[in-house]
Amino acid sequence: MAHCTVNNLSDQLKRKHADGLIHIAAWKTTKGRNARCYMAGPGDDAPRPPQTKNTERWRSFMDRMSAYEREIYMERRRTAARKVKTDPLVKQFFGGEK
Repeated sequence: MAHCTVNNLSDQLKRKHADGLIHIAAWKTTKGRNARCYMAGPGDDAPRPPQTKNTERWRSFMDRMSAYEREIYMERRRTAARKVKTDPLVKQFFGGEK
């Protein structure tokens, strides 16, 4: 039995596909990525599914959350985006950013 790395296997599949020995029978989506499902023998390749847009991914991410989780998530985003303003007297006394 020989050791086979992921890159080696990928190269072999691409080479066999280019030679017409295998074809893409279907596409499977796992964890947001599209994976080719190969089948032995010549044949027509299955069409690649359309790429999901960022807005669609964002919507599905938000839809998986409950209303409570969504509110907590949005509050954390607002808090992270908020910039704390330095008191001008403290800034002058300690020599803050100019």
